[in-house]
Amino acid sequence: KNIGYLQAFSKSTGWIYETDDDNFPISSPFLGRDLYLDCETFSCDSDWLNIYHIFHTSSSRDHALWPRGFDLGSILESSQYISNGLSQIASPIQQGLANNHPDVDALYRLLIGRDVEFENRLPVSLLSNQWCPTNSQSTWWHKDFFELMYLPSTCTFRLTDILRGYIATRLLRERNYFITYHSPLVKQVRNPHNLMIDFRDELQLYENADRIVRGLESLELRSQPSLVAMMRTCYTYFVELELVSEGELELLELWVSDCNTCRSSS
Repeated sequence: KNIGYLQAFSKSTGWIYETDDDNFPISSPFLGRDLYLDCETFSCDSDWLNIYHIFHTSSSRDHALWPRGFDLGSILESSQYISNGLSQIASPIQQGLANNHPDVDALYRLLIGRDVEFENRLPVSLLSNQWCPTNSQSTWWHKDFFELMYLPSTCTFRLTDILRGYIATRLLRERNYFITYHSPLVKQVRNPHNLMIDFRDELQLYENADRIVRGLESLELRSQPSLVAMMRTCYTYFVELELVSEGELELLELWVSDCNTCRSSS
């Protein structure tokens, strides 16, 4: 599932940068990252916060815009929000946006299909009750949470990084960390896609995004002894929802074993 992604790791900073192979840098994404950031937070009537709408340039907000994996039933409600000002946030997963062709779903591309330019602004963080998808398009991962980079393989390609991001969001909150969203350092010139195939591969997100995250919220994770143990609980829940097959749990164990080997040899 990592085919099509490029990753770079800097031992000096302890971050992995993940990006799509059809992204082109606007400026270098390989400069040092800070774990603690001054971020803006927003209150919203919905538990889903539409990050794309916040970063969307005010001059082009004449059409709806939402990230792949966003709950479709919350798009209109989530477009109204109020700034809470700045707070310092600990953020080991930092999601960069992409200009031109950001990571939207097939519905957006089929019905609207317009190019996008995002604003340059301070990072935005979710609050402890808020959800927004995280994808693999332009993302920084801190070394203490590399295990969360695991991409499930027994689901469709259009689900894999979104399901991973739901779990990462849930698990970070157990340790008082949050995902943050950042202005673009890349623009995407998208590889050819069959949009109807993408649409079919995304159906489970259209139908179940809110149900999936509500289920994750209900899982008892605080008593789990480790991050990996919490991951096992979440992926077992995904097996129950038939988002992934039982074989996913075996693949997860192989990933954990490889991560342990890398940590012990570093």
